[in-house]
Amino acid sequence: MPNIAKFDFSELSLLERDMTAFEKQAFPKAASRSINEALKKVETHTVRALASSTGARQKTIRATLKRGKASQARLIASLSSRAERPLSLMEFGARQTKKGVSSKAWGKRKLYRHAFIASMPNGKVGVFTRKRTQRLPIKTLYGPSIPREMADNEIKDMMNSVFQQRLRDRFPHNLDRAVRQYLKRIG
Repeated sequence: MPNIAKFDFSELSLLERDMTAFEKQAFPKAASRSINEALKKVETHTVRALASSTGARQKTIRATLKRGKASQARLIASLSSRAERPLSLMEFGARQTKKGVSSKAWGKRKLYRHAFIASMPNGKVGVFTRKRTQRLPIKTLYGPSIPREMADNEIKDMMNSVFQQRLRDRFPHNLDRAVRQYLKRIG
């Protein structure tokens, strides 16, 4: 099940009481733009943090993430991971050695004794180990799970603080911009 971080802007709707008529017209546009800008920043910081903690490449992590953007009607954004299973050890520079397979998952090189690298009939290359002494069955070895790593409290706290900071920085600018655009359109 993918991990979802939701960012809600609805508490800023309380500001609408003190806004002028022009600002009230421009508020949804400015709010949705600010949320989406903040979400981009959160994604960038999340990818960097996950790459650091898991040892995976940023490109691999980014491919598993999905952004749910805010709209003027729905001022909620989300960042989730589509990864159905943990990343393969092959993503972490797996190398075959005499004693097994060496891979750098979670940022530390580790030897997986008696493991081997093989290509499956479907073309996938993976790291495997035997379940018994017989040739078959074999099981695939995996590294970190992106959804599980995103659920870490440290990562969640970082995501929320980056979101709040970026929102505070961008909302006044976007509100001013939306008001100017609105005035230009009606004037």
